[in-house]
Amino acid sequence: MNNFTFIKDYRDISMYRHSLNDLAQRIFGFDFENWYLQGYWCDAYNPYSFADNGKIIANVSVNKMTLVINGIRMHAIQLGTVMTDEAYRNRSLSRELMNIIFSEYEDKADFIYLFANDTVLDFYPKFGFKKTLEYECSTKASGIAQSRRHRKLDLDNAADKAILFRLIENMTPAGKIGCAYNIGIVMFYCSAVYKDHVTYLPELDAAVVAEDTGDVLYIREIFSQNDLDLDILVNALADKPEKKIVFGFTPKCDNNDYHFTAQSDDNDTLFIRSKHPLALPKGMFPLLSHT
Repeated sequence: MNNFTFIKDYRDISMYRHSLNDLAQRIFGFDFENWYLQGYWCDAYNPYSFADNGKIIANVSVNKMTLVINGIRMHAIQLGTVMTDEAYRNRSLSRELMNIIFSEYEDKADFIYLFANDTVLDFYPKFGFKKTLEYECSTKASGIAQSRRHRKLDLDNAADKAILFRLIENMTPAGKIGCAYNIGIVMFYCSAVYKDHVTYLPELDAAVVAEDTGDVLYIREIFSQNDLDLDILVNALADKPEKKIVFGFTPKCDNNDYHFTAQSDDNDTLFIRSKHPLALPKGMFPLLSHT
């Protein structure tokens, strides 16, 4: 056992939080400070860390997730922000943190999972994780519904933010693998990465995180409390017939107009650890649920 201090539940301890931010910035190029200051860092996200004289030197974060898979609610733990200070590597710190997490959550969750980049694909199978193939779904717009009004949500505006929050509460997942989102994880993406790409369709009472590159419309997620007709929504957003639509989740559609392509991106490979066989539909975990 290394002679470092193990800590968790330190979100509001500025010394440790700033040190975690510093390490995340150096390793991944982002930090959590604005997310914290805006009040979006909730209890569902908890870093498990080792500290050396007050400095965070290794971390594995626990993310408590509620997923809806084929209509069944499941409780899972997603691991993220796995990192070790360069000066402290090769001391099995990540392994020790993993074992602490397993001992705490193995019997409290239906399964544990994570997404890994190509530098560590051989690391996680040592912990009982199995590489799991994901499939990206795409289709084409069949027409344009000009009568469907939509507008960008300004998430700096309290009224627009309230619309998004309302739609997230008790939302009906649009995918076969859905996520019962908390505000924290949604706003991690929507307050920064996709801040200018959140669209509201008042007639459908739905918010959509979407990016249009000209050739392709990427629909990252749909927030609605209704079970929407996806074809209507797609045609409301597409600016021309036959436009390619790529989804960041697995739609609840089985007709031949929806096509599935095996994911080959080794920088975002899914690994799952489960005591029992997990029956996943052909598809992918929602992109906005990644932590």
